[in-house]
Amino acid sequence: MPCQSYHESKGISFDQLWEFPPVTVFIGIFITGENSEIRQILRSLYRSQQKTLIGDRVEYRFIMGKPASPDLQIRLDIEQEAYGDLVILNITENLNKGKGLAYWKWVAKTYAGIPENKSLLVAKADSDIFIHLQNLALNLRPLTPKYLYYGHERKKPGGGWRTGILFILSMDYVEWIGKTDIPPKYIRGPEDVRVWDWLNWGNLPK
Repeated sequence: MPCQSYHESKGISFDQLWEFPPVTVFIGIFITGENSEIRQILRSLYRSQQKTLIGDRVEYRFIMGKPASPDLQIRLDIEQEAYGDLVILNITENLNKGKGLAYWKWVAKTYAGIPENKSLLVAKADSDIFIHLQNLALNLRPLTPKYLYYGHERKKPGGGWRTGILFILSMDYVEWIGKTDIPPKYIRGPEDVRVWDWLNWGNLPK
């Protein structure tokens, strides 16, 4: 299913995207532990799409904070045993109080430093959107996996952040976040804006 993209403005048609090398993408879907029905819907949709990917590899995990009750912990344990696609961060479930940083630190700890992951592209997505996995991968194919900060840009003086509904970082950014002590003033607040703040504070290329 063709979609309009950034590449059309660069003179690359949808059909031409297939000529570029395949990519590997990891998507962390932010969700709370209680939203099991949403997870089941997305799980069904994404698992069926994974089977039809042509060349590309797209993996996903549901990202949540620590469960608020023993009952929820039990239910999540059962769900994890059945599907194996949950990641419970070592942080209390929250909105804009450090969950974003905890996620990127987890990604760095899990995937950084492994040679075959050098070109891995890592996404953060909301749970109230549906991603067409093949189209996402195709649109990422022509982009160099070095200092890549990809997503819908919200303009501001000097540049702009990529909105939290879906954005992607290359592994060099992820590795930097993993080994960097982010100042406390840049931890709380809208997690998509904070990522932009980190890259600016670190004076990283974008």
